[in-house]
Amino acid sequence: MKLARLSVILVAALAAGMASVAAGLLGAPGVAFAKLAAAHFTPWKGGATPPLVLKDRRGRTHELAAYRGRVVLVNFWATWCEPCLEEMPSLEELQDRLKDRPFTLLTVNMEESDAKVERFLQATVLQEDSLVVLFDRFGTVA
Repeated sequence: MKLARLSVILVAALAAGMASVAAGLLGAPGVAFAKLAAAHFTPWKGGATPPLVLKDRRGRTHELAAYRGRVVLVNFWATWCEPCLEEMPSLEELQDRLKDRPFTLLTVNMEESDAKVERFLQATVLQEDSLVVLFDRFGTVA
């Protein structure tokens, strides 16, 4: 498994408090690391989270505040970013594996046109609507 994909799955698994998933990804030698890393993830106790209000591919508005009580992984990406593209299938797999958990994955495309992103998504091996793709056309969120 490539490092970019492993790191995304590992971070999300640990953030979701799933040391056993992370340990499974790392193998037996990584069990201690996974347990140690999972212990360092704590719920956000600061003030309000930074606002994130963006529209998805279907024009629906998504607000970060609406996901309160869930583990939310926000992944920023662009069609020209090779590591971003390599991790897309892993993100899709992660979303599928955690679909019955209080976990949400939001992918945010940075500063590209809807048409360009749609062409990219249709050319990928991703399943239709398997990932929530939000548009930050002017880079205001990141």
